[in-house]
Amino acid sequence: VPEISLSTLTEAGITTVVGVLGTDGVTRSPETLLAKVKALRVEGLSAYMYTGSYHLPSVTITGSVKRDIALIEEVIGVKIAISDHRGSQPTMDELAKLASEARIGGMLTGKPGIVHVHVGGGSRGLDPIFAVVKQTEIPISQFLPTHVARDTTLLRQGIDFVNTGGCIDITVPNKTDKVISITKELQENEIDFTRVTLSSDGNGSKPRFNDRGELIGMATGDVGVLGKALEMLVEEKVLPLPDALALITSNPADRLGISSKKGSIQEGADADLLILNEELRIEQVFAKGRLMVDDGRAVVKGNFE
Repeated sequence: VPEISLSTLTEAGITTVVGVLGTDGVTRSPETLLAKVKALRVEGLSAYMYTGSYHLPSVTITGSVKRDIALIEEVIGVKIAISDHRGSQPTMDELAKLASEARIGGMLTGKPGIVHVHVGGGSRGLDPIFAVVKQTEIPISQFLPTHVARDTTLLRQGIDFVNTGGCIDITVPNKTDKVISITKELQENEIDFTRVTLSSDGNGSKPRFNDRGELIGMATGDVGVLGKALEMLVEEKVLPLPDALALITSNPADRLGISSKKGSIQEGADADLLILNEELRIEQVFAKGRLMVDDGRAVVKGNFE
């Protein structure tokens, strides 16, 4: 997957990004991811990253997850995959040790030390995380599972996860209208929506497998699905605008430990603002007070665009 451009992000209304590695921790590295994070910051966005990838041992910059989080300002947590054939199939002990490393690294520097968990389509679902929480002293708040609306069974586990005190992330499906049925199911279960975030999986690879598990195609995640999801949730009267906005603004800012600067309009916060028309389409985007998009088109381009 080619690196994402500044204008692709800003034209989608995105002013803060968190970068991750996925399946490929071999030809891609946390060092190159950090370089991209720094480049986006120079170009005008706010950018952070997770160290690690799908696999164990975690690929790191300093030699340990704890040191990466504690010593590198841009690193706010670690990535791992569970219940996925592409992951390392971590045991409960391995997952607990990883969470401990992230937690301590975060405690040393006032960061959340998030364990960002890619949850695959395997039958175990969130069971590995529940096992860690049940059998160790690691709190459920240390984990942020994503893709929890992948199927009905996993979504029900996600509801239990929230009711136990955790937070979940829902990747907006390629068929964006599915976000309506997902949100309605959460409402029917009277879930605490302050513990739910929406993400795009933007610019990530989207592999397609056949019934035999063979790779048959590849696509790229679209960062624009967040705006489309917002439009649908409001237009279909599933959520009022403030509640729908919170899923992609204040909720993730709270979870990432950056709510003093991001996610709301308040004195002392960064001037990251979107001006939308009556159809909730983007007219203007400001990042830290700088006009990045005008009349829906990027007026600031990346260095190599």
